[in-house]
Amino acid sequence: MNELKKISVWIYVLYVVLCVLALIIIGKVFYIQAIPNEDAQRRAAQFTYKLNDIEPERGRILAADGSPLSTSIPEYEIRWDSKGGYNIERFNSKLDSLSAGIAELLGDKSKEEVKQMFLNAVESGARYMKVGDHLNYNQMQRFKSLPFVKERKLKSGFIISAKEKRAKPYGALAARTIGIFRESKMVGLEASYDSLLRGKVGKQMQQKVGGDWMPMNGEYVVEPEPGFDVVTTLDVHLQDAAQSSLRHTMEVNRADWGCVILMEVKTGYIKALANLTYDSTANKFYETENLALTQSVEPGSTMKLASLLAAMEEGNLDLGKVIHTGGGTFTIGEHTLRDVKAYGSITIEQVYAKSSNVGTAMVVRDVFGSNPQKFLDYLDRFGYGQLVGIDLLGEGKSSVKRTTKDAGWSDLSLTQMAVGYEVQVTPLHQLCFYNAIANGGKFMKPRLVSEIRKNGLTYEKYEPVVIRQNFLKPETIAKGRKLMEAVTTIGTGKGVFKHSPYRAAGKTGTARVFEKGHYLENSHRASFVGYFPAEDPKYSCIVVVNKARVFEAFGGKVAAPVFRDLANILFGTELDIPHNAMGSDSTFVAQPWIPTILSGESNALRKAFSHVQFPYAVETDAQYISANSNASGITISSKDESGNKVPDVRGMGLTDAVYVLEKRGLKVSSTGYGKVVSQSILPGTKANHQFIQITLR
Repeated sequence: MNELKKISVWIYVLYVVLCVLALIIIGKVFYIQAIPNEDAQRRAAQFTYKLNDIEPERGRILAADGSPLSTSIPEYEIRWDSKGGYNIERFNSKLDSLSAGIAELLGDKSKEEVKQMFLNAVESGARYMKVGDHLNYNQMQRFKSLPFVKERKLKSGFIISAKEKRAKPYGALAARTIGIFRESKMVGLEASYDSLLRGKVGKQMQQKVGGDWMPMNGEYVVEPEPGFDVVTTLDVHLQDAAQSSLRHTMEVNRADWGCVILMEVKTGYIKALANLTYDSTANKFYETENLALTQSVEPGSTMKLASLLAAMEEGNLDLGKVIHTGGGTFTIGEHTLRDVKAYGSITIEQVYAKSSNVGTAMVVRDVFGSNPQKFLDYLDRFGYGQLVGIDLLGEGKSSVKRTTKDAGWSDLSLTQMAVGYEVQVTPLHQLCFYNAIANGGKFMKPRLVSEIRKNGLTYEKYEPVVIRQNFLKPETIAKGRKLMEAVTTIGTGKGVFKHSPYRAAGKTGTARVFEKGHYLENSHRASFVGYFPAEDPKYSCIVVVNKARVFEAFGGKVAAPVFRDLANILFGTELDIPHNAMGSDSTFVAQPWIPTILSGESNALRKAFSHVQFPYAVETDAQYISANSNASGITISSKDESGNKVPDVRGMGLTDAVYVLEKRGLKVSSTGYGKVVSQSILPGTKANHQFIQITLR
């Protein structure tokens, strides 16, 4: 019996001991999970597996002709697993040739250094040793053809991972409109169309080694789906011309900021959109903000079109009605409006053409003085104070009084608004209104995107949209177009267009700048808005230049020349624009003309020469040519280089230069605008996927 008791006691003690040990083990497990030490964390990290997200290839943003404005360039990283299950004898037999190939490909190590790197990895049992990174597609294809790597059916231990790098092939061209791709605070088209560009995330099983997640193999659990391509309405050549001309006028006139929008009249498609701001610290111009969409400012005299159209519609007035402006002053209460000079008795057409503040105020006051609310109703009918709905985030809203009970309304408000003060309008909205008059009364929705593509095929097409129409009688629209034509024939824009071989129409504007509660002395905002050709409008354009630091900072002298530069380019390049608008006695046509020619693609230049009927002599059948002009004609010579040589792109425009250089496998970056004046690698040098810098001027 005593023996049984002893056995029972020992069994009980053993049971208690086992229970205590179990509790200790369970406690330790909970402790490790809740508060793991560094060693436990390190060991866990080495053997962690996870199904990770794989970002898809982001869609491209394309110009109207398909040229990439923003694209994702793949960059590859190569790692090697010394325990990757490859055949060690085969590896040893190929190591010398493999090392030589990698050394030549990467260029930062010798063959011996690469070989030693692999031997060290084998000796230490290294997992995921980095071989190279930031490799481009061509380099990756060369790597895949190396000994030991190219035998795809056998394991090699190499693991290739790809990352996408966002790039803008045309550099600063339309940079703010295209936008910036980043995880937060994206802007421009990158932000507006992010949901389409982004694509669908894939899934891949990965292993965490040394703090980095590495794919266990090259396969995906869920294949990432690339994003859609967004096709814009932008024309690369017109965009380049717009930025170049705007930059020139801002440099000459020492302006703070400026913007240009070029739009197709009948569609509302924007062909060029440029914004520049002066950085006094760097003494350079940058595109830091899309001012054309966001900057709501007092328009000054460009508001007179809406004011006079409203008065002519309401009062049934003719263009020939005489307005007695007297000595060029008009006093209302304690405020006096002034003209640049005394015009005396002039017609409504002359009031607009000469930009008479006094005449405009008199016409509007005569018609709406007893009921100013009607004038505000007309502005509302014209869309002022409303968004125009462009397909780009961040559009600013015009600030316009809706009723005579609104804050700030006074006896001066009617006439002040009539001449472009006490009202704030974005350049985009002002252009859309002028475009509507050019378009016979159809107010078009402005568009920057015309199409969405998937795998090169059209997925969705955006047709032109009419926002409003019939807001004025057809006869009033016709009067408005005559007013604008008068500006360029007898008015403030006459000097700019007097030698042009086409007829333009529009309005100059010069507004005082309001800052910090008062109007600045000798500080103006110059603008010009209009369309061309006047007889059959195809393009409309607005130019705004703020704080030009010159004595005569008038719209006709500062802003209108930018409009003219773009119109000249369009007139010279588009075959469907009438070329006989000025008649047979045009001094411009009669004078000898020798064109300034860029080097470029042969067929495009020959087509241009034939169109302008300028004689040329062909000395080559090359694809890319250099054209030299003289009084007797044009001589064409080759600019082609052999396939493995760096070509000579001096004299080419940006588009042709980038195409030719990238076709040779070179990586291109550019500065400046105009034509190429220098390149960082001499023509004829062996092309070996180098970086090349080109300068345009």
